[in-house]
Amino acid sequence: MRLVAILGHPESARAVGRAYLASTSTDASASRLVDQISRGLAGSRSKIEETTDTELRELLVARIVADFSEGLVVEVDGWILSSTEARLCALAALV
Repeated sequence: MRLVAILGHPESARAVGRAYLASTSTDASASRLVDQISRGLAGSRSKIEETTDTELRELLVARIVADFSEGLVVEVDGWILSSTEARLCALAALV
């Protein structure tokens, strides 16, 4: 999966993702996570497929910053993460 492939530290992301998934039941499927992540990007699922890796990273960073600005955050094992970060980590744990 392209979203997981661009993560810098996939093993760490998987560990965080497992902790996040243990604390929520609403984001338990890979398809749902991709839908939620892509909805937050400027576009849709097709945006993920149409952009370069660099552009996709930039879109994700912008969404993560926006999440913090909008208060869309979750706590995972004492860490405060944007909803997008948590979902990316959960996706890594599932695939």
